[in-house]
Amino acid sequence: MIAAKTEMNGLCLIQDFTPAIVEFVKHSLGWTDDAPEQAAPSSKPFVLTDHLTELFEFATGVLHWSPADTWAATPAEIEHARKGHFDMLRLIHGNAEDDDPRNLPTEAEIDQGLATLRALSGEAS
Repeated sequence: MIAAKTEMNGLCLIQDFTPAIVEFVKHSLGWTDDAPEQAAPSSKPFVLTDHLTELFEFATGVLHWSPADTWAATPAEIEHARKGHFDMLRLIHGNAEDDDPRNLPTEAEIDQGLATLRALSGEAS
């Protein structure tokens, strides 16, 4: 695209490349038009350098990636690694929804479960 513009006009105009650059940055950060919202809007403005610092800290501090590996990864790759890490922790340790009293079995479900266990163990009463 740059070569074609240069051949046609003899110079490159950054405004011609702005949409492509914006799309490249969005995808490298993991932001796509078909992706669900990343987070609820807040009063705190998004600062790219702060976001990249947070990703670097997570990749090196939590995932134990080397700085070289972290710098070689795109922000989107680090975001996916972070999501995978949190998914793994939820599988191992559960989450707040598991402690929600609305998710506890009813008395009837407990009685049915105990009856099933007794029947399986041969202690039917």
